[in-house]
Amino acid sequence: MNETFYILLWVCSVLLVVSGTDDIMVDLMYWFYRWKYRRNLPNIDEVTRVAEKTLLLLSAAGKSIK
Repeated sequence: MNETFYILLWVCSVLLVVSGTDDIMVDLMYWFYRWKYRRNLPNIDEVTRVAEKTLLLLSAAGKSIK
């Protein structure tokens, strides 16, 4: 019984490490692109100076057929 739990522990550990690698890749890509394009980002004063535009969002309500 102890050997079974030991194997399950290793399987879960490996799955957690493999599952976490995609999260690390997304984080690394974010920081790389943030560093790369930082000089092209507008200043916060420039962003707040622009007038806001109205946005309309429509959602159609579907009729269920029974």
